[in-house]
Amino acid sequence: MPVAGMNPIEVANAWGSGVWGLLAFSMQMALVLVLGSALANAPAIKKLIVKLAGVPKKPVGAVAFVTVISAICCFINWGFGLIIGALLAKEVAKKIKGLDYRLIIAAAYSGFVIWHAGISGSIPLGMTALNADGVVDNTAGAVTEIVPTSQTIFSAWNLIMVLAVVVVVAFVNAKMHPDPKDVVSIDPKLLEDAPVKAFVGEYHPEEYLLNPGKPVSVGPYAVSNFVMESRKNQLIALENAKQVILDVAKEFAGISGREYGLFEEYKTEDADYVMVIIGSAAGTAKEAVDELREEGKKVGVLKLRVFRPFPAEEIVEAMKNCKAVAIMDRCESYNGNGGPLGSEITAGLYRTRTYMEAINYTYGLGGRDVRVEDMEQVFADLQTMIDNDDAGETYRYMGIRE
Repeated sequence: MPVAGMNPIEVANAWGSGVWGLLAFSMQMALVLVLGSALANAPAIKKLIVKLAGVPKKPVGAVAFVTVISAICCFINWGFGLIIGALLAKEVAKKIKGLDYRLIIAAAYSGFVIWHAGISGSIPLGMTALNADGVVDNTAGAVTEIVPTSQTIFSAWNLIMVLAVVVVVAFVNAKMHPDPKDVVSIDPKLLEDAPVKAFVGEYHPEEYLLNPGKPVSVGPYAVSNFVMESRKNQLIALENAKQVILDVAKEFAGISGREYGLFEEYKTEDADYVMVIIGSAAGTAKEAVDELREEGKKVGVLKLRVFRPFPAEEIVEAMKNCKAVAIMDRCESYNGNGGPLGSEITAGLYRTRTYMEAINYTYGLGGRDVRVEDMEQVFADLQTMIDNDDAGETYRYMGIRE
């Protein structure tokens, strides 16, 4: 407050206005994405996508083609471009054999790099307000006069820059296509929409939340005389959900070829040391496992997919032959004993009378980087603990600055 020369009320008003001011921007972004998606999924556009997908004939050309179309659409509208690029890549993958699926999807989104130089760019549009005062407000005083789009979006230098970027990105993407022996392709049957739509079905709600003719109260409400019974029924439903999850996952695997159970096991069959983790950091952990396996070390990763109902018995069964486990939490529960996942795993070990050494790590808070080397060090810590027969500190922070 002393630095800004503001009193407490002015500071409170600034904070409040700032937060609520973001709602208008958030709604604008949501509207752009929703309308772009609606346009991309219109029947006429879908027919055009199918027709465009027949233009390229070879994998390398297909990658460059999808990149260019994605960029053109993103220039028109970033939400439109994101959807069109993905749909076009899928249709192209159905038609061309030997096409690397990873690269064609990357190409579909690479056109996004030029969106802000296009018609939906917020900064150039913000400088075309109806009056100069609007421009001043939109640019926080950096610009005081209206700047027409002929001097920004549609200026020669901007269009030349966009064209150069698109050509370079398309060329680089095409050159990255792997040799046939390294191509990761996908069965075209798995890209059909009809089986997935039939699997998901159409949602028919029992009650509509926005029905002025029949207002309803939504929530886990129960009068005090029946709270215990209602909570018990919720617990029973939660326990039954475990089998439902497995049944639905099995059905989905039948139409997609992708299996999603309660958790994913990665090279855990013979592992002496296992890391249990949730979320995207599992990819980093898998890379560490691959590198350590090349060195002859038996390590593995168990990536949890379902947290409630917690599959404690199944996890313990999957890890029963390992010597030690690292339990990775990306949050702090402030109980002094470990994170949420650490508490669940150790409780599961205790209840099943299974003993193994375990270290609970907290990592990645606030977006702190998680490197492959960090994961390798976790496995090294587990091995040291077993070799020295000393667990040491069993609740640790990974990657913290001293």
